[in-house]
Amino acid sequence: MININYDVRLAKKDLLQQLPPRIATLILETQESLHPVINQALNIVEYSLGDQILTYQPPAQTSTQSTLKRKKNTLKDSEDCFAGIICQGRARLLVSDGQKDITAELLSEDRGFGADHLLVSQPFGYRAMASSPTVKIAQIPLSVMTSIVEINGSFREHWLKQTQIREQLSFFRTLTALKSH
Repeated sequence: MININYDVRLAKKDLLQQLPPRIATLILETQESLHPVINQALNIVEYSLGDQILTYQPPAQTSTQSTLKRKKNTLKDSEDCFAGIICQGRARLLVSDGQKDITAELLSEDRGFGADHLLVSQPFGYRAMASSPTVKIAQIPLSVMTSIVEINGSFREHWLKQTQIREQLSFFRTLTALKSH
């Protein structure tokens, strides 16, 4: 007789090992008591060319509340509320200039997207689309991502740099004359 619960836990244990090495190293720097929570929440999903991975719409901003406390409660975990890390393949981030979608960034392995509102005050919205025949994405629910960002300074800095680059590219692609190329 096979114990299904036991088999699922064994399979989940290996998910951190499927992350790209740099991200895995940063996540493992997180407080050790959170490792089982991260491992249990992590989900690896495979997409095909042209599949929509995520539609990221940041929560509405309010003026004076503290950032992480406010942001922690603005979005509930759901199928479309996660941070994504590319484990294999490429993803294209599309932003809208009001008339059409424009590529803001082409991401490859070891790059992340989503949860921008945890680190910047007024992030751009975007869509992430699979841009290679096979794309594997590690999905981290927002509640877990919030904990990692709050506790792990190295991971926070890494994610913040990626978010800032994405924000700059989105700005230049949508709000300036530098929309092409």
